[in-house]
Amino acid sequence: MLDLSILSVGLLIHMFALPYSFKNLVIDSIVRVAQLAFGVAILASLQPDALRPTPAGLITGAGVGAAFLVFQLVWNRGVFRSRFIVTRRFVASQLVILLFQVPGEELFYRGVFFMVLASIWGTFTAVIIATALSTMIAVVSSRRQVVWLGAGLLGVFCCLSFYWSQSIWAPVLIHVLNDFGYVTPGEKRNLFSQVPLPLHARRPQMPRRTVAAKATAYRGRCGRASELPAKRVPDSRWRTAIVRRLVEAVKAR
Repeated sequence: MLDLSILSVGLLIHMFALPYSFKNLVIDSIVRVAQLAFGVAILASLQPDALRPTPAGLITGAGVGAAFLVFQLVWNRGVFRSRFIVTRRFVASQLVILLFQVPGEELFYRGVFFMVLASIWGTFTAVIIATALSTMIAVVSSRRQVVWLGAGLLGVFCCLSFYWSQSIWAPVLIHVLNDFGYVTPGEKRNLFSQVPLPLHARRPQMPRRTVAAKATAYRGRCGRASELPAKRVPDSRWRTAIVRRLVEAVKAR
């Protein structure tokens, strides 16, 4: 009964997180905090030893993660030819992704779903379901099928490394090193560039009446007000209409 309750709460958090993954910084951060807190709470209650860094977990994570890192760098070697300016916001974004979002995902999907499902239906079923749930994030945030395949493969290795080492640090290191080789140089994902500007920083729009008044004054200065339409021209077309009338007036002369 406890396992089903844990899975139900986890599924609610998972379904709420999908629409906002890497799209809304504020809501996505709240969801990541919920995933991180939920994963730590469940692991601390059911398997506290998994939260401790062990030699097996660190060596497994570093070894498999290094293989993923080398593969990503070789696969995406073409991105290094393009020029890219590294800003403070970009560095801060990568720190948030690698040190906050990635550990939260692993604590949530491997520390909660995989561990609980393995105790109910076995390791194989747990690997399939936990990997499918974590891959949904890639499906929502990217339209490239190769990214979906890579996320699924990464999820399988993270589950197996957690099962073998019994330490959550193994999948965390694997995921961090993989994203450092793909997300950082390849996608160049900048979370803070998605934050909408405050109202006072947005470019003010010219009121409709002001545009109409300027158009009327401009027609009067041209001396051809009688030839131009008296009705108000829409904001997006008044400049084109005035230029066309001026061209016709010059040709008439």
